[in-house]
Amino acid sequence: MSYRRNIPRMYVFQALISFQLWTPVWVVFLQERGLTLGQLGLLDAIAWLLIAAAEVPTGVVADTRGRKTSLLVGAAFHGIGVFGLLSEVLSPVFLIGYFMWGLSMTFWSGANDALVYDSLRADGLEATFVRVDARWALVAQASGMAAGLGGSLVAAIDLRLAFIITAAACLLAIGVGLTLREPPRFTEDSGQPGYRANLRRGVHIAVARPRVRYLVLLGAVVLLFPMLLSISMFQPYAREVGIPVWALGLVFLGMRGASMLGSLLAPIAAARVRRERLLVAGPLLMAGLLGLLGLLASRPAVLLLAAIMVVTYTVRPTLSAMLNDSIPSEQRATIISLQSLLFTLVLAGVQPALYAIGGRTSMGLALGLAGVLMAVMVAPILILLLRVPQSSGEAVDLPATSD
Repeated sequence: MSYRRNIPRMYVFQALISFQLWTPVWVVFLQERGLTLGQLGLLDAIAWLLIAAAEVPTGVVADTRGRKTSLLVGAAFHGIGVFGLLSEVLSPVFLIGYFMWGLSMTFWSGANDALVYDSLRADGLEATFVRVDARWALVAQASGMAAGLGGSLVAAIDLRLAFIITAAACLLAIGVGLTLREPPRFTEDSGQPGYRANLRRGVHIAVARPRVRYLVLLGAVVLLFPMLLSISMFQPYAREVGIPVWALGLVFLGMRGASMLGSLLAPIAAARVRRERLLVAGPLLMAGLLGLLGLLASRPAVLLLAAIMVVTYTVRPTLSAMLNDSIPSEQRATIISLQSLLFTLVLAGVQPALYAIGGRTSMGLALGLAGVLMAVMVAPILILLLRVPQSSGEAVDLPATSD
């Protein structure tokens, strides 16, 4: 059996776990059941801390116990978690479900990229990763768009159905995940290190190898601000410039469509533009567009939200490919999870600050400052990264493998 057969199955798996009908209605659902925004904010704060704490350990699990196992556990946690939200608000079952809901994503983080890359690598097709990753993102965006539309329609019948159908999709994802074939993760020389040894190796590589270090930092920063826009900040910005509530769904769909366009453009850009140039131009263009959102705050400026999504998803596969090319297979999920950990920690600091600025002044100013902040964070990382030869750090000694 060829490992490349994992790829279409991963497309199906990704479509199922991305079909989250709760996305457009979950806050309304919890509020209608008696949860206040203050309580929701407290739960989210705890959830972010748990996610940050779990990112690296779950990545190590994927490297030591298998990426397939990690994906299956993530799907199970997500299904159980969203189903648990149907119980009495703030009951033990509800709280367990709420936190399992968040933790589920840490089992996917790193494991999905690692399984796809290593499946291609096992068949000598790692050079096609950018194209495959772009298609994968396209599938996720299309599924998310369908869920955004379907979630509102289903909620009009019964809000609970959005959670029940999402849990059912996760159950189907487990069935698909069971058909995956675990690709080889270890070389004959490296053997199969235990949990602690793999953790030490992964951290050591991420810190000691300059190219890996800067790619991890860059990925965490570059994806941060588009993430903030897509999950929450576009809503208050759009309302501030006069977009009616009924049209917010159209803005959301436009951003999803723009993300899909970026995924379609990604392999074309990767084939025609040098990686380093794409890596410089993309993030700085994103920062500039964020700045324009602040300077040109108006209804027409909402189109800039779509432009940011196009650039993000054009650059993301190349950034992912560069990191995957620079790290060993046996620590792949661990190192990608380190990037997710940094992302979560920065998000936990930046999001409240931008919300506070937006609440006291305007969301336009908050997003304009976000553009400045992104440029200030990205520029030095890019300078340091471009000074490092591509082969730098490959000879760095690894810590002992014994547990």
